[in-house]
Amino acid sequence: MEKGRINRLIIVNQEDNQIKYVCAYENLFDEIDLHHKQVGHGGIDKTFIELCYGCQQKNVKDGSKKVVVKPIVSDGFMHRGQFDLIDFQSMPDGLYKFIMHYQDHHNKLSHLCPLCSKEAR
Repeated sequence: MEKGRINRLIIVNQEDNQIKYVCAYENLFDEIDLHHKQVGHGGIDKTFIELCYGCQQKNVKDGSKKVVVKPIVSDGFMHRGQFDLIDFQSMPDGLYKFIMHYQDHHNKLSHLCPLCSKEAR
């Protein structure tokens, strides 16, 4: 409901049509967050909050492994990267049966190179 150029969240009593002021629309998240903490992090069933860090940690299933993401730190171009070998033996292009793909971690630049074999030389 807008009252005096301020959007407000209201509750209307069905029996006597009385309006109960809850909070300004701008403060809605803060009010829900406060209520969520007052009910002891009741979870989404009580306060509809999915953004609470404590509740997310509490709801992790037993036995599931948490993913630990460690960023790959690279000092510069061609210092660190990832190689992949793509097998095209079923549909070779002349002598070339493999494609080497190298992606640099510093700038995500990809390098492709056709190969005749999987030999390191």
